[in-house]
Amino acid sequence: FDFETQQLHTKMFLVQGSMTCRLSGSDVDIAQDGAAIPSGTDSIMRIVERGGSFWVDRASSASVRKLWMVVRDVA
Repeated sequence: FDFETQQLHTKMFLVQGSMTCRLSGSDVDIAQDGAAIPSGTDSIMRIVERGGSFWVDRASSASVRKLWMVVRDVA
């Protein structure tokens, strides 16, 4: 993985509650926490909101991939 690359691909999301980040190929999107995960898509992490504070949590227990493995895979 090249942390010094000049060609970064970015994507912005507006998070207004607890969400799940999903990976399909090299594309990342977010969905409401608890939404169905389409075939071929991995849940990679959750953004949890509680009392106006947000934090990153592990993906659901149904997910077999760990976040650091996903980043390494995509690279």
